[in-house]
Amino acid sequence: MPSRPLLVLPLALWACEHTAVDLGSEDSPAVGDNPTEDEPLDSVPGVPTAPDDNDGCPALYDQDVLPAFTLDLSEAEWAALQADYTTGTKAWHPAAFTSTVDGEVVAIADAAVRLSGNPGFSWIGPKMQFAISFTQYNEDGRLDGLRKLKLDASWYDPSLLRDRLAYAYLRDLGVAAPCTNNATLAINGAYYGLYKNIEFADQEFLERVMGREDSGGVLWKYGSEASVNEADAEPQHMRELWARTDVAWQEANTDLDSNLLVWAGEALIPQDDGYWCCNHNFYIYEHPTKGIQFLPWDMDYTFDSAPYFADPDTFYRDSNSQPHLDAIAADPIWGPRWVAALETATGAYDPDVMAERITLWSAQIEDAFASDPTTTISAAAHADAIARMPGWVRSRSAFMQSWVARKKGETRDSDGDGYTTASGGTDGGANGGANGGANGGDCDDSSDAIHPGAPEACNRRDDDCNGLFDDDAACDVCDEHSFGASRFLICGNPANQADAQRECAEAGGALGYPLTTEEWYLVVFTTYWQEHAWSGYSAWWADPSSCQALVPTSWAASAVDCTTLLPAVCRLP
Repeated sequence: MPSRPLLVLPLALWACEHTAVDLGSEDSPAVGDNPTEDEPLDSVPGVPTAPDDNDGCPALYDQDVLPAFTLDLSEAEWAALQADYTTGTKAWHPAAFTSTVDGEVVAIADAAVRLSGNPGFSWIGPKMQFAISFTQYNEDGRLDGLRKLKLDASWYDPSLLRDRLAYAYLRDLGVAAPCTNNATLAINGAYYGLYKNIEFADQEFLERVMGREDSGGVLWKYGSEASVNEADAEPQHMRELWARTDVAWQEANTDLDSNLLVWAGEALIPQDDGYWCCNHNFYIYEHPTKGIQFLPWDMDYTFDSAPYFADPDTFYRDSNSQPHLDAIAADPIWGPRWVAALETATGAYDPDVMAERITLWSAQIEDAFASDPTTTISAAAHADAIARMPGWVRSRSAFMQSWVARKKGETRDSDGDGYTTASGGTDGGANGGANGGANGGDCDDSSDAIHPGAPEACNRRDDDCNGLFDDDAACDVCDEHSFGASRFLICGNPANQADAQRECAEAGGALGYPLTTEEWYLVVFTTYWQEHAWSGYSAWWADPSSCQALVPTSWAASAVDCTTLLPAVCRLP
């Protein structure tokens, strides 16, 4: 069958350009009902206290509270801001702002607000994302020492926790990463929604992470747009950076040890939309004494947006889009240092700490999410996203421990299950499994219940090391992914087409094909795909008597033998 060409262009634009991808009529509660949690979460029964990771962050980013923000705009300015959303405009509008954090209220009468995010990709659905400035109309304006706030609620992060978890891990690793928590926002007296509250990459950020004496360098977004200390910007420096990727030049002009740690941290998470993968979202800082440093940015397309067995050396390595890292990894001296950085990053990637944070932070935002009037994410999709994250990070941690052992030439069987870390292979399918599979590799050498051929325990883990979670009929695990009125179940257990249709019917739906750009975005960008998945018949399908399989990675469909075992995409009413 021919592929569907109409939707290839949006994906290509998103994947190849340096764009700022940050990638109803329902009644809203009054501002007094704006959900917040001002008391420490350790007072909530059954909710553990996560490790202290405030890392010198302003109190606005305290992990134990859910700040409540309000914006008040004139009728004309509010209408103009909404009009900006339809035209892809990022203009500043005057607004009064208040912040309530742990009972302390701060009011700023001369604040400003504009839209944030990528108009071509993230401006989908009714929920707008915002940047709030305290210096636009008052150069001395600050909130808790900050000039700006960034409120992010990307539709492709159903957990609303990815940035927060990723940046917390990177700070654990010692990387210069933004402070982040969640916050609620009310506009003109009505609750507007739940957000990720992300530290802006500005002068105050540089002073916090670099120290005041080393904060005078130029900060470049995407390595091309000067955003801090712009008066000192020399574009030739960035042209040279992208022209010279050889190891000798990097040794002389960049902070290689720092960059290796940043890239290793991105690889561990993994960051599916940063420099390590895809050369998309990141900052370049020209440190006054240490040279060029890469800094991480935009972590909403992380964790389970990629397979847990994403190989740091091969995942998305077919377009030469990470030339600096590729040169280092291939170098006989720096290559082993890259592996050492990955070993350090693996040691900091603690699944128990992450699980505690997921439990704590998801409880913290539960009420605010439930009453969010503008979200496009259903309650079931949010709950499923939270439920699968702890198992996913455990699988990622175990995979990387085995990966590091193999790269160091070590053969281990620490759990005594008869399977070692010696074999490679990360295809996740029939050709050998997530970490060796049929070739003998153990994808989790810390558990004797997890190894090639082990029974699936229906625990949101890959017990048999074939790259799939709970791929057994007894598990019957389907996760909901939603965007407004469009609701899909993604059923990962491979089945033939007839059984897949039956499973969808039992869930109250039917095999379903994405019909709009938004639905394609939903199916492609909210879950990781192997290769094909059963779907319904689209209007352009030429032969409705054959079995149609969706090919999410190419935004198309193809004819597949009906007895093939594949996951399924079910459309719900």
